[in-house]
Amino acid sequence: MVTISLAAGLPRGREFATKLASAWSKTWLMWMFASSLIACHQCSVLTDFRHFSIIAWVAACVQLLREPAQLKLRLRELRIALGPIYTMAATWSFVLHTCAATTIAGASAAVVGVMAVVGASFALGPDNQELDAALLRWLHMEAIAWPRTFCARAKCHGILMLLSMVMLTLLLVAKGEYILACSFLSLLVMEGARRTPASWKVVLQITLCMYGRTRPWA
Repeated sequence: MVTISLAAGLPRGREFATKLASAWSKTWLMWMFASSLIACHQCSVLTDFRHFSIIAWVAACVQLLREPAQLKLRLRELRIALGPIYTMAATWSFVLHTCAATTIAGASAAVVGVMAVVGASFALGPDNQELDAALLRWLHMEAIAWPRTFCARAKCHGILMLLSMVMLTLLLVAKGEYILACSFLSLLVMEGARRTPASWKVVLQITLCMYGRTRPWA
């Protein structure tokens, strides 16, 4: 009987091992980045809000580089790996901003940033639909207006992530880190231009061309 039980469980064990190996092959880079970030923080290599803001900028840059399509495809693995890194680095930066804040406005902006990035990463992750459904059933809140479809969740996720970048940019300006703030602003402008409808882009280009021809110093 024992032999039969082991033989019956062998295919399941192989299937589990195959799924585990597949999951590890997809996430090993993310775990390596996350472990390195935590180790550097524990060893006091990363201690300042500027350090975490720079890491958050690098991760956000990879996330927002979506054009051309070939570049988006090549960066897919990095986007998967650096998504949680942005969450960790931005959260640490906001927490340090909150601890060092001297004004209510600064502390409020940091708190809004933390709520935005944590909400986008955990509560509104596009792939967390089943977890949300289970929690809403458990809390007897199934009728609540909550994004349940993948598209709706992805849209809310993106809006909150951009909001966290806006808050981080404002805090960096308040701290006098203008170069780093301009780096974040450039990413926001790039993302805004990418999401602008093609018709508006054409109108903007025509307007700029007309302005260039009629400016008095031309």
